[in-house]
Amino acid sequence: MLLFYTECEVRQYEEDSGGTVEKLCFALNNGIETSAVRQLRAPYDASGRLRDLVFIGRLEKKACLELIIEALATDRCSKVSLDVIGGGPDVGRLKSLAVSLGVDPRVHWHAGTIDEKKIASVMNRSKLFIYPGSVGLSLIHGLSYGLPAIIHGNRRTHMPECCAFKKGINGFDFEEGSVSSLSDVISAALSDTSRLSAMSESALNLIDRTYNAEDMCNRFCDVVARIEAA
Repeated sequence: MLLFYTECEVRQYEEDSGGTVEKLCFALNNGIETSAVRQLRAPYDASGRLRDLVFIGRLEKKACLELIIEALATDRCSKVSLDVIGGGPDVGRLKSLAVSLGVDPRVHWHAGTIDEKKIASVMNRSKLFIYPGSVGLSLIHGLSYGLPAIIHGNRRTHMPECCAFKKGINGFDFEEGSVSSLSDVISAALSDTSRLSAMSESALNLIDRTYNAEDMCNRFCDVVARIEAA
């Protein structure tokens, strides 16, 4: 019996095995505790939200946050705003980059926190969640607020939780490492508020169904029951 983080990994394992899997395979769909988020999140209306992009996570190399800052300096994103929730070893370098590129007035820095009320106050005024590097549970956090996501399209360099991302359904992808591709996607996404609202609904439907602590618990208990019955 094998237990994976996500259903995507189960499918990949079965494909790689050429249909000769001898063990039962299960997935937890690794997620976060969303009960507080459900109480705090505001109804989503992209046209009425005052901020554009929000990033949440550790400010370190794998996040590749400099790609967003550089994208904000392009003509297509010259009026786009960014909120950053998180701390880490790269915060000084990233703030300096924002200043050097002249985009610092449009970037709002928030210290890393586990206070969901503080997180909600930022998430609830944002239109899109964005993570330009190797995304993991941050994606689940953004989707749980009903925020459509922007991530890069190379699944091989993401964490397992990227399985929750559905291109064109709950978010947009861009070419990994490309500032021009990212700026194009940001601009296009922000220009279509009706599509963002539909994506928000899809994000909430997914996270309310799975990639949350309650569903993970139920899946794990199911695995234990099967082991006991074997």
